[in-house]
Amino acid sequence: MVEHPLINIILSQEPEVRNQSLDQVLGSCELDTLLEVADVLDGFRRKEQNLYARVRALLFLYALHRFEIPRRLAVGPRTSEGMIPFPGYEHLLGRRFEEAIDTFLKVQSEGGASDGVSSALASAYQRLA
Repeated sequence: MVEHPLINIILSQEPEVRNQSLDQVLGSCELDTLLEVADVLDGFRRKEQNLYARVRALLFLYALHRFEIPRRLAVGPRTSEGMIPFPGYEHLLGRRFEEAIDTFLKVQSEGGASDGVSSALASAYQRLA
C-alpha cells in the first residue's frame, strides 16, 4: 500500500479504512500540512490510471480547498490577497479544468494560499471530477 494516509483511503478495499472522513484523518492538521497533502493528492490524481481513484482524489481535493484550507486561513494570517487570475477564470468558463487548476496552483505557489484561490481550485476540481 502507498505511504500517504489519504491515498491509502482512496485505494483501500477494506471498508473501515476506505470509509474514513477527511476530518478524521486531517482534523488537527495545520495549513502547511494541508497544502502538502493537496500537492500529494494532485500528483496522485495526475498519474493514477484507475478512474475511480482519480475521481476520489479530485473530490478529496475539492473538499480540502472548499472546507479545510479556508477554515485554517480564517484563524491564521492570510498569505495573499486572494485575487484569482483572469486566464484561470477563462479556463473555468471554457471547461478547460486542467488548465484552470494549473493556473490557480501556480498563483498559490507564488503568492500563498488564500480564500479566493482555494475557492477557484475547489470549483475546478469539483467540475473535473
